[in-house]
Amino acid sequence: EALFNLSQHGLASRNTVSGSDKLSYQLHNLAYSYSKAINNARFKTLLHAVKSYLEAFTYQAQAVDLELQTILRVAEQTEGQNLVELMRLLVLEGSYFLSEAHSPGSLGLLEQAAKQAEPQLSHEFLAKIGNYYLNSLGLAEQAFPYFEQAYEVAKKLGSRQRQAVYQCLMAVVLLRRNDAATANVFETAYGLLSTEEVSLDSAIVLANYGYFYAIQGKFEQARDLFEASLKASSSLTLDSESERLESARISFFALNNLAQTLQDLQHYEESILRRSEALELAKVNHNNLWMADAYYGLGESYHALFEKEKAELVFLEALQRYEALRAEAYVSELKAFMNNNGYELPKSESQKDLST
Repeated sequence: EALFNLSQHGLASRNTVSGSDKLSYQLHNLAYSYSKAINNARFKTLLHAVKSYLEAFTYQAQAVDLELQTILRVAEQTEGQNLVELMRLLVLEGSYFLSEAHSPGSLGLLEQAAKQAEPQLSHEFLAKIGNYYLNSLGLAEQAFPYFEQAYEVAKKLGSRQRQAVYQCLMAVVLLRRNDAATANVFETAYGLLSTEEVSLDSAIVLANYGYFYAIQGKFEQARDLFEASLKASSSLTLDSESERLESARISFFALNNLAQTLQDLQHYEESILRRSEALELAKVNHNNLWMADAYYGLGESYHALFEKEKAELVFLEALQRYEALRAEAYVSELKAFMNNNGYELPKSESQKDLST
């Protein structure tokens, strides 16, 4: 029937065989071009539909999740501006990957977008990749080259605020290496901030600088910087939902680390209060990674207060979420902590089989 329809449109020749009732068709070269044109038209329609869907549901993670595989399949078939625009909507603007793990495919598409985007967007894509490795997977070394590349792009653009952010993130990696240059890099990042302009970028740098002091055991300085970061992010008038999400991300980081610092200062009740605020912020934003971090922190506070039953419950909540997010570094760290401190770990499926 398809061949007959093509012959009706002059795209195939219909031939009969003498003395036989069999028919044969010869496709014209134009038929292949016609088929390709139809497929291209269909793909353009699908691409437009995907863009429209992302624009409508940018900040609705559940809606994005329903169509994620289709979105990624379409993105895999695009390049240039179309790919950049899809990944901008999905990753830079959207909320989905703030709380959900990347697949190798989505991470690869993000890398392609970073290479094909204009500088104004490429450093943002690079930073997202670095942040995913650092904060979601706990893989600092894999994160470093992306922050480094983002810094170089921001430097060429003359953006001091973004240079400060990327210098600061590189310094976090150096801190985890115990690199002697760490303090100088943090000081350089802090020095790049404007003393007059409060921004989300300055809130990021303040929070990370606080993290540096906390690791050094300078808890009072750390506390002051975390509180300054929270004050900065909460004082801003935010014009878009993506800015609100970024503000929430920075606030969660500052709150969670402030809570740990208060615990280190032995202000246990205040620490639990701050951890509870962080957990509530995570729940409001439906962010499983933040919830895992907040539950982990609450467990540490309850552990310090010798409330082991409460601690075990929230440790298990954290572990469940880390495992679902494939955050293997955090899974290993939490399991080691629980095992070393006498907490019961959940049985694996193979262990369950052996016990039945």
